[in-house]
Amino acid sequence: MKISIIISNRNEGPNLWHTIHSLYNDLTSWLAVGEFEIIVVDQLSDGRDVTFIEGRGAIVSGVVRVAYDPIMGNTSSRDWAVRNMARGDVVFFCDSHMSIRPGATRLLYEDVQNHPTAIVHPRVAWFFELPPKGGYGYSVKLSGRLWGTWNRLAPVTDAPFAVPASGHCFFAITKAHYLNIGGYSKHLRVYGGAEVGLDFKNWLLGGVCLTEPRALVYHLSAGRGYSWHQDDLIHNLMFLAETVCGRPWAERCRYEYLNKIGAKEERINELFDQAMRESPEDKAFIEERRVMTFEELLDRLPWDQWNMERYGKANSGILIYDIRRILKGAILERFLADPVQQKLEEKIHGDWSRHVYKGDDGLI
Repeated sequence: MKISIIISNRNEGPNLWHTIHSLYNDLTSWLAVGEFEIIVVDQLSDGRDVTFIEGRGAIVSGVVRVAYDPIMGNTSSRDWAVRNMARGDVVFFCDSHMSIRPGATRLLYEDVQNHPTAIVHPRVAWFFELPPKGGYGYSVKLSGRLWGTWNRLAPVTDAPFAVPASGHCFFAITKAHYLNIGGYSKHLRVYGGAEVGLDFKNWLLGGVCLTEPRALVYHLSAGRGYSWHQDDLIHNLMFLAETVCGRPWAERCRYEYLNKIGAKEERINELFDQAMRESPEDKAFIEERRVMTFEELLDRLPWDQWNMERYGKANSGILIYDIRRILKGAILERFLADPVQQKLEEKIHGDWSRHVYKGDDGLI
């Protein structure tokens, strides 16, 4: 089998049904039934999300397969489905609120065949964005958090080009490579940080993250079926800072959250301790296999190197926030007295000073 498409779903009803049909229309334009499968991992939906399609032709033929996962985490269901259900050589991850422009799956499939260590993203536009412009990738924004936001930078070329990271509403990767790089961490909670975390891990382990500008998908940007707590996000960002970036960045992330209005220091420290206890396995996996450190990644900007070697130009965004402008009172005093943070500050305002954002309008 060539392709497995994995969709996580919770209470998205018609969005899910239309996503499946959009995929089916695209896939059958170039593949035979039996060369692809669509796997829906339903996470305790309380309506007719899956029961509506059970017994219909796509289920009966095996084109659509269904599993149930009570964890209610997008990345956990994706990872489980890859390891336990996916039969395709290439895996696509897809949100349950997407519309796929014809030809997109074929382009991404061909790209991962040509670049077997790549995570390949499409151009992403929003529903009802006409004419569609869309985003070609993320600008990475570092404070203590490893984060990304869509930018409007022009594409480097019409061919696949490298990006630091991008959104994970729809992307392709070979199953073998996903397993080789360890996939999404099992310690990630319901929401927050996973896409930049996986893309940066891929860079550290010698892979490449690409955008295929000719492939267009539409994403529904709105409140949907998942519910999550802010603690999940805080935990995930501390965990990813520790495993991908290193302890000084994780501590920097803690300083940032301690500084938030209404922050409860005991709870922030509890989440930090949980993340640190959970991190050794993932951290050791990366350290044993990486081809560069996180600091070397910021020095080299391998996505720009990749584009320069092939196209003679690069166009990416990365910002490091000067959090001394945001921290206040006792938190700022503790930060300035922390020798580990001051050593990191010297690097940030020295070798990486061209990336430092000095605005006064807050963080991410």
